[in-house]
Amino acid sequence: AMRRALLITGGAAALAAAYLLFRRRVERERKRLWAGGGWALIGERMVASASEAHALADESLAEAAAVWADKGDWCVLEDGEGFTVESVGVDKGAFATAGTVLTRATAFIPGADPSALYTLLVSPEGFRLIDPASDPTDFRRYLDRYNHWREAEGRVEVAEARANAPLLRPRRFVVCNAFLPGARAFCSKSCLHPARPGSSRWGGEGPPPGWQLRMVNTFALRTRPADGGALLDLVNYIADDALWPWAVNGMAASFLQGVVGRVRGRVHQGL
Repeated sequence: AMRRALLITGGAAALAAAYLLFRRRVERERKRLWAGGGWALIGERMVASASEAHALADESLAEAAAVWADKGDWCVLEDGEGFTVESVGVDKGAFATAGTVLTRATAFIPGADPSALYTLLVSPEGFRLIDPASDPTDFRRYLDRYNHWREAEGRVEVAEARANAPLLRPRRFVVCNAFLPGARAFCSKSCLHPARPGSSRWGGEGPPPGWQLRMVNTFALRTRPADGGALLDLVNYIADDALWPWAVNGMAASFLQGVVGRVRGRVHQGL
């Protein structure tokens, strides 16, 4: 009995030590990815009219431009030839308690025309290139659509998007998607809509009906001309209240690398 008790005590101590070591590693990695912190992002808000959709689209595009232009303290995740990925902590505003990082990237896409690249990325095929876990059919569906935003071809759509993964509860996004072909810019921002009750944990509207989870996403892209190809700028932020922040940050740290790799491979086949 004494030996069994010693074995149990020793096993518990070993597990406790392993857990503490894991927590220290997680905290070190969080601090590394967090860098200077200090960021706040636009939170979920109701979009039920053209004026509300256009206003959120304008602010989201301005927010993305500010992210790309920022010269503050960011963690460099990758800095290779023609490709930079960085992260910073979001610790202010609506998502201050989410514990997840904002990422941005700039990549050179050899042989790409910036307009053709933009057209690809805002198509159903591009939707899948950006996020293979998404359902491309969602790209053609929307709850509301408002045309003539800023320019003749500009538009804003409020839509529901799905992101399903094995063994996880169904994830849903309600997003305001803004397309601005003249500027070769696109942004997507989580929002609220009367036809899809509820919100994420940070939206203040309570959980959505059923077993699904409402996730938060901010995503933006733009393409720019460059010698021998195009530059692709990206922004991404995810908050998921059913996963540990360290797990979300681990996925965020590699997500944009995957996007650029898939886009480069597709462009290599020809646009």
